[in-house]
Amino acid sequence: MEEATKVGNKVMDMIQKVSGIETYADSFWKTSKFGRNFADWGKLTQQMAHLPLATLSSVTEPLLLLSRAGKRDAPLAVADIGKALVQGADSFFDRLGRGIQRGVFRKKVKGFKDIDDEAWGELYKTGLALEQAVQERLEGLVGEGIHGKLAKTLQHGFFKVNLLSQWTKTVQLASFTTGKRLITRNAELLSKGNLSKSKATYLKQQLNDLGIDDVKAVEWYKRNSKNGEFDFNVAKQDDFYKQDLTLGANRFVKEIILNPSTAEGNRPLWFSTPAAQMLVQFAGYPTVFNNTILKRFAYETAENPAQLLPKAIPTVLLMTAVAHVGNTIRSNGNNYKDYQTGLPKSDGEMMLDAVRRWGGAGPFDYAYRYGSERE
Repeated sequence: MEEATKVGNKVMDMIQKVSGIETYADSFWKTSKFGRNFADWGKLTQQMAHLPLATLSSVTEPLLLLSRAGKRDAPLAVADIGKALVQGADSFFDRLGRGIQRGVFRKKVKGFKDIDDEAWGELYKTGLALEQAVQERLEGLVGEGIHGKLAKTLQHGFFKVNLLSQWTKTVQLASFTTGKRLITRNAELLSKGNLSKSKATYLKQQLNDLGIDDVKAVEWYKRNSKNGEFDFNVAKQDDFYKQDLTLGANRFVKEIILNPSTAEGNRPLWFSTPAAQMLVQFAGYPTVFNNTILKRFAYETAENPAQLLPKAIPTVLLMTAVAHVGNTIRSNGNNYKDYQTGLPKSDGEMMLDAVRRWGGAGPFDYAYRYGSERE
């Protein structure tokens, strides 16, 4: 009975924190004006000091799509990334131009072009890519809880200047498109049959992980197929597409573009305390990456190595190569030398640095950092 009470209390504590009922309103860092200002400006200065090139560090994020797409869809996933970059740039310049017209020339300009775009429209309907949602995701990455109006405005401006806000929206769009295709492709393969038991189990598990009922997905695909041809335009009018598939794609996005926040419940609850938000403000993303991406790699490799490894290995190699180039640009070539001795690094050391950059070292990165700082 005593143990059941403890478990019940822990569950209630989790619900209160994740749902926002518990906001630590009595904390010194919220009740005291000095505490609020110290916390706000402490977090903001750290963000501006360490994250001017945050977008460059995030360049490997969309490559995770390749680890989820099949061999047939990998080129299409790359195309999704390229198309999303073009659409993201178009949206950015459209909003910038309209903002200048409103602010500088005092013209009355209504709406934005991307609101009428079908791809952006679906994304917005599921709560992604909206300005507030993007800013909440970025705050989760670098420390939640900035409350002052001026500090929050500067934070938002900083992430727009270094293009991280626009990059996040763009990668969300690419992931959303790939997620819809993955669900559709799995439904197609399952409806046609002639799959090995392990392949069928893997495809069903992928759908179930996204909150999709694999039976309903197959029925939707068959319902909108005639003479062996699937009519996607007609299928988009189906209730399954509107109510299930788009929400599944939304969940897929959140598994690629991770949102380390209390509301998502994907990191230790103590991270949400006001004191921890300052002490571990940059630890949220690595922790969620370990809990989500690396954990999926591990269990899918254990359960279906034949299905995952052909996709995961090229993805890991590509992400490592891109991360190495990013390290070279970021350090102006100094990543080829040891920081302390000035001697050239070995190929293995540079590869380890690149793997650490995209998060591949997992929890062992903390041990590496500890050893480095100890030296």
